[in-house]
Amino acid sequence: MGQPDKREPPPQLADALARVDQAKQNWFELGRELQEFLYEYVRGMVRGFDRQGNMTLQMRHPDESIIGGRPKVLVGQIVENLRTALDYLVFELSAKNEPNLNERVPQFVIAVDGEDFERQAKGRLRYLTDEQRGFVEQLQPYNGNRMLGLLGEMAGEGKHRRLLSVRDKTGWHIVFGEMCKRGEYEGYFVYPVEGDHAVFARPRGGEPAVLLMDKYNAVSLLKGMIGQVEDMVRVSYALFEGKPLNLMIERG
Repeated sequence: MGQPDKREPPPQLADALARVDQAKQNWFELGRELQEFLYEYVRGMVRGFDRQGNMTLQMRHPDESIIGGRPKVLVGQIVENLRTALDYLVFELSAKNEPNLNERVPQFVIAVDGEDFERQAKGRLRYLTDEQRGFVEQLQPYNGNRMLGLLGEMAGEGKHRRLLSVRDKTGWHIVFGEMCKRGEYEGYFVYPVEGDHAVFARPRGGEPAVLLMDKYNAVSLLKGMIGQVEDMVRVSYALFEGKPLNLMIERG
């Protein structure tokens, strides 16, 4: 996520920064919720000993890898908070320039190309100066900012009342052993079974593979989005302070 900025932010950006902070909290909670889902997912595979004394596991149905409930809601909240933080940024710049603005108009533009940007900017960025408008345009997906394009795509799904799909595709390294040797399995989930034995499981490669929209690593992508939006808000401080703009933002 974005590095802490020691400068005092302009007061107009308090709400935008609060939205970014809320997205961070949602992200940490999402991590906890996913860990709980994965633990229970593997536990559902453990069947214990069969009649011949062999430890048995049963594969889960593919539909059971679809993650719903709280994790799915948290993903939607992260996207909404980030999109709203950018809208707040443009609104406050607009209000700074025109106190009597139409409050329904300002919105941060996310466009697929220059023509689309011009079309949207005529309305949504009408109150911005050329410098402020140029700041928004430099950050567009067609200027290399793929991460912002994904944020716009995901926020668009939310407008249609659809929560983004979240699915577990984790491969597991599973070991059957003695509970007394659990110290050898640091970082594994532990599932005690009868006779002082246990099943130990951890994701192959060390990290879970939870996919967003069946394409993207949910945890890392959302973390990168939060960091980028935070950086965008941080860089915009100069636009409120009348200082030269230094557009140093990592683009994904």
